[in-house]
Formats: sequence, C-alpha cells, structure tokens
Amino acid sequence: MRNLLGVARLFVFLFSGFAYVLVLAINALLPGNKMHRSFSIRKNWAKNINNWLGVVITKHGEVPSGGHIFVANHRSYLDAAVVLKYVFASIVAKAEVGTWPLVGWALKLTYTVLIKREDQTSRKNTREQVNRLMQNSFSVIIFPEGTTFEGPGIINFKPGPFQIAENGNFTLVPVAIEYLVKEDAWVGNDQFISHFIKCFGKSKTYVSISFGPVLDAPTWQQNYERATEWISAETKRLQKIHLQPQ
Repeated sequence: MRNLLGVARLFVFLFSGFAYVLVLAINALLPGNKMHRSFSIRKNWAKNINNWLGVVITKHGEVPSGGHIFVANHRSYLDAAVVLKYVFASIVAKAEVGTWPLVGWALKLTYTVLIKREDQTSRKNTREQVNRLMQNSFSVIIFPEGTTFEGPGIINFKPGPFQIAENGNFTLVPVAIEYLVKEDAWVGNDQFISHFIKCFGKSKTYVSISFGPVLDAPTWQQNYERATEWISAETKRLQKIHLQPQ
C-alpha cells in the first residue's frame, strides 16, 4: 500500500512539474518583470507540492523582510520546496542538477544560479549573479554544506556565501531544517525514484524549519561562526521538539 501511494505521488510530482514548467515557459515569453513572476510561480508550486506530497511543515521563527542571503543545512531534495514555501528568493544549486530532466528546465526558467564548485570560473560567475540579485533587492537561498547530510547536526560549511555577504555588505539569515524520520534524508547512493517512493509512501512526511536572527557582523568569519553554531544547535533542538504524528 505504501508503495502504491509513493508511486501515485511520483506521478503527481511529475505531471505537476510539467504543468508548472509550461506556465514558466509562457511567462518567459511575456513582457514585463519575468523574474518576479517566475519567483511567484515557483512559490505557488512549493506550497502546492508540499500539500500534494503529504508534507507537514512546522515553522519556527519569522522570515525577515527585505533581501538577505539565507543559509540552510541540507537534508534532502525536498529542502528547496520547504524553504521556498516561506521565502521569495532565487536558489544556488549544483550545476549537475540543471541537467536533470524537468527539474533542470524549471531551474533555468526560475533564474536559479547553477554552480560547479570545482570550477573557479563558475564560482566567480556565481558570486557575480548573487551580487546582482541582492543589489536588486532579491533574496538568495544557499546550502553551504554543498551536499546533503542526514545528521545529526551539520557538516562544515563552504565559506563562499559568507564572503559574498561581507564583500557586498549583505545580511545573512541562518535556516535550520530537520525531518522527523531520519531516513527521509537523501544521501549517499540512494536512487531518486526508490527514495521518493519510500519517503512519500508514508501518509505524512514531517519537517521542521526554523528561521534564525539576521546576521550582520563586520567579518565573514564572525558570520560563519554564528551561523554554523546556530544551525547546529537548532537542528538538534528541532529533533527534540519535532512535531509528532497525530
């Protein structure tokens, strides 16, 4: 029965994805502020896909107004949809995700910043794109671990987002994400389809997301230390108080 529900939700994910990509493609052909509209379309998708997949999100803290660099720990491919439900922003993602069918099209049509971390030129282009977005009052979401990690806690963050913030005089907001079921994290050699069916074959998937204080220390090292300490402590706190199934 669980497998049937997981398969059904996989088809919902795929067909809704095609529908939203079509809407985004039409948006790209229309005049006006395409970027702002694409972010709105994606935020609507994030809200709906969480509902359709049975994702129950408990939010802690408030999302600050204005443009910020949101730095979050990374558990699963679902993380982006969880954060985007609350944050109107662009995302920095690994370049290889841009090659995925359907997902890659959606990322490019929503002005996602794609980075090859091993490529110096790509890192430079990413910094420039993030700077342009922030200077135009858009927020940016970055997962500085650079990969998914099941926890507990977090792994070492890459310094890039914090250096960008210092150089551009931008503020940062730490974000902690934690799942009730540890196996919902997508790590290692897990295959996407099999993991998706296992994860969303449950009637509900419980996630907690917590937004921390705005960080504006004068050096990137100070912001790095404050963000990592806060996210590490908050993920552990969320594990203890996590929403339990009703």
